[in-house]
Amino acid sequence: MAALSTAAAYFHYEPNQAAAIAALVAFIAAAIGTTVVNIRARTCWFMFVVTLTALCEMGGYAARLAMLSAPTMGTYIAMQTLLIIPPIFLAVVDYITVGKLLALAAADRVACLGHKQVAWLFTAR
Repeated sequence: MAALSTAAAYFHYEPNQAAAIAALVAFIAAAIGTTVVNIRARTCWFMFVVTLTALCEMGGYAARLAMLSAPTMGTYIAMQTLLIIPPIFLAVVDYITVGKLLALAAADRVACLGHKQVAWLFTAR
């Protein structure tokens, strides 16, 4: 089996460097913005997951840029891992937020699931 030497061999298309740079800059801004808001507002602990997600996405797009210049299987695996897994953490934050809103609104008597069940069901705690 021949060694994969170009990024196109991994992606099966020619990746756009400008798009990767734009995404990297956007996630840098998101990480800085959410960090500042979390520190100033002293929000709930689970909101720091949003910052962690932005940092992981930054790493994923940085690995994507590294793939364009020197593609390796390790960089490809790191890129895929850092770009695919973090959105799952954002979903967990969404469900925890829904549970907290249900608790604040005292909506347990109206909702199908109580606030504790929402968090437990979607985060498997």
